Order: sequence, then C-alpha cells, then structure tokens
Amino acid sequence: ALDRAIAEQGPADPAAILAATDRALRSMLRVDQRAKGTATSMDIGLIHVDLRRRQACFAGARIDLLIAHPEGPQRLAGGRRALADRTPGEYHNQVIALDPRATYLMSTDGLLDQNGVQPGLSFGRSRLQELLQAHCAAGMPDLRDFAVLLDRELTDFRGAAELRDDLCVLAFGVDECQTATPSPAPPS
Repeated sequence: ALDRAIAEQGPADPAAILAATDRALRSMLRVDQRAKGTATSMDIGLIHVDLRRRQACFAGARIDLLIAHPEGPQRLAGGRRALADRTPGEYHNQVIALDPRATYLMSTDGLLDQNGVQPGLSFGRSRLQELLQAHCAAGMPDLRDFAVLLDRELTDFRGAAELRDDLCVLAFGVDECQTATPSPAPPS
C-alpha cells in the first residue's frame, strides 16, 4: 500500500502518501468490520528532503520529527491518528528549511514508551529531545556517537526491564556542501 501510494503521489508530498496509504489499508483490512481490540494500525513518519531547495517536507501519523539545533529544540508533531486507525486521520505537510547545524530525528513509540527501573516512568519524548539537543550542543559529533549515547542511555534507563516493543530510530543531518547552491556549469 505504501509503495503504491508513493508511486501514485510522488515522493515530495508525504501527507498525500499517508492519506493514500490509509485509504488502501482501510480497504484491505476492512477497518470498519474488524473486532474491537484488534490492532492493525501503523504509526509512520515520512520526510522528503530536497537538497536543491534546502528544505524538507514532513508528515507523520503518530510519529513526530524532533529537531535539535544551536538555537534550541523544535518538534514537528505528526497527525494524532495512525494509519488504519478506527477513526480516519488527517495528515498535513510541514515544510522546514534544512539547517546544516541541525540534527533531525524520528522514532517509533517502542523507544518512547519503554519502561525503566522506576515503575510507571517511560523513556519519553522529552528525554529523547534532551539527548538529541545535548548531542547538537556538543558540536555535532558523528551521528554514530549519538547512536552509542542513545543505546547507553536506554540501557541504563531500562535496568533489568526487558524491551517491550520494537525500536526504530532514524536520525540524520546535512552538511554545508549538501545544502549549497550548485555552481552553474561552465560555458562550453
């Protein structure tokens, strides 16, 4: 359903891709006929990065885009409904300028909802945003360093608690030369 929506909508319109995927999933899974308590919904975030225009377009279905940059953290909230949720969602594109000093991150709820040594306390979006912002404030070391830091923080937070869900984290940055305006071709 997702591949078909991308082919039909094109990659530059994440909100349209989410809406088309949602319609297809609802039809395939017969959402209106499924039994209560059956979980067939899907959280997803999509971002289209346009290096030539130095911008990105984000839309999410229960997935947010977290941004860390020297001026402070920013959060672009995804839609409140997952794809194929009982109630149809609305998905909107949010266009942002790419900043080579920033780090961009999306995460599934498996990380955010992870329990730790303190009962009732989850890892949470705030903790993730603080880690991301601290990484950015440290002069933007390699994102592999951030992955090691995040893994260590999650392991310390969990203690003996088992992982309760799958984890997926996407973090990226762009460098100055990727966002620079291409030089015109020399005359022949």
